[in-house]
Amino acid sequence: MKKKKRSVVWLVLTVLVTAFLGFIEINGMPLWTPWEIVPMVNEIDLGLDLRGGMRVIYQADLTGIDDTSSALDSAERVLRTRLDSAGYTEATITRQGSDQIVVEVPGVSDANELSDVLMKPAVLEFRAPDKETVLLTGDDVESAQGLDSSTEGYIVYLKLNDSGKEKFKEATTKYLKQIIYIYLDDTCISYPTVNSVISDGVAIISGMSSLASAQQLAGLIQSGALPVPLEEIAVKNVGATLGAGSLEKTITAGIIAFALILLFMLLVYRIPGLMADIALAVYMVLMIIALYLFNVTLTLPGIAGIILSLGMAVDANVVIFERIKEEIKTGRSLANSVEKGFKNAFKAVLDANITTLIAVIVLAIFGTGTVQGFAVTLGIGIVLALLTEVVFVHTFLKWMINMGVKNPRAYGVKMEESADA
Repeated sequence: MKKKKRSVVWLVLTVLVTAFLGFIEINGMPLWTPWEIVPMVNEIDLGLDLRGGMRVIYQADLTGIDDTSSALDSAERVLRTRLDSAGYTEATITRQGSDQIVVEVPGVSDANELSDVLMKPAVLEFRAPDKETVLLTGDDVESAQGLDSSTEGYIVYLKLNDSGKEKFKEATTKYLKQIIYIYLDDTCISYPTVNSVISDGVAIISGMSSLASAQQLAGLIQSGALPVPLEEIAVKNVGATLGAGSLEKTITAGIIAFALILLFMLLVYRIPGLMADIALAVYMVLMIIALYLFNVTLTLPGIAGIILSLGMAVDANVVIFERIKEEIKTGRSLANSVEKGFKNAFKAVLDANITTLIAVIVLAIFGTGTVQGFAVTLGIGIVLALLTEVVFVHTFLKWMINMGVKNPRAYGVKMEESADA
């Protein structure tokens, strides 16, 4: 009796918590404090195909450059730094062909606005305490890294080239115990104090608030000017109306598919199907949380990946439930049939998901744009499906057995089939 009550409590609690989290994700919750919980679904970044924005293609002039791949990689890093610094963190940058770079920025409708961010000259300067005298420029910096130092906390590690080494030695000698200002595009990004004369061409900027801020500052310092000339050859404005319409239709299709899956599982597999439906609800709640926490930019192919992983989750349940029915028909007890069914079917389910996950990882690493978006959401979905539709459903069925629900009919097995076995 104690085990029965505990199982009832846990199952009811699971349903209530899932429903509450789902409500919060969709509607948010105002709090009687200066803060409130905003709807999580509104905070998920939408890709260019859903939100609308700008797509710009740049042609790189690689004349006279030996290592073209490295030059384009450097150009991409500079563009990424400029976009992040301007607040366009949802932008994607991909390579097209051997000499083109494609930049896609959701939420932007003005091509001139984007051009100002990406193509304006980036000038890095180290200035004297008077903020006017230029001591070094970005041409004097060989590399910059954001690091977590065990002795000085979060720092930016600068390595200067030969010309910068001599200039910096003279500057730190002259301005010892004073502030040297670091400017990027005429905006002060840091103002470290010179604590000692630096003659080895290595400088450390300390006092960063976090590793992320140290890495961001290092990226700003390292970005400098573009390593290769880029010419804007194509600009396309993707209308937000098209994106909104696509999103609405896709969400509607997803809701219909989800409802039909829930109905099918309930009608065919009864109690196991109901437990699978509860697990699917948990899956959707966890999926929204994962998209939010991992800052996934959602695209139409990404939504397709979620729906596909949902189908794969149900497929795993179908394999397991059919195995459970076969075990019941052989005359085993319900509890033994459930354990045997999960044990015998789990290896096949796991192998199928692992092979798919391998393909997903390859797509995520080598794919670009919407292909990568599809791979990311499908990969997250596979992991969550294994957790909810195998582990959770197994636990839920144990709870149902503890509650005394043991009639084979409730598990989709006809009485005559059970009796014949």
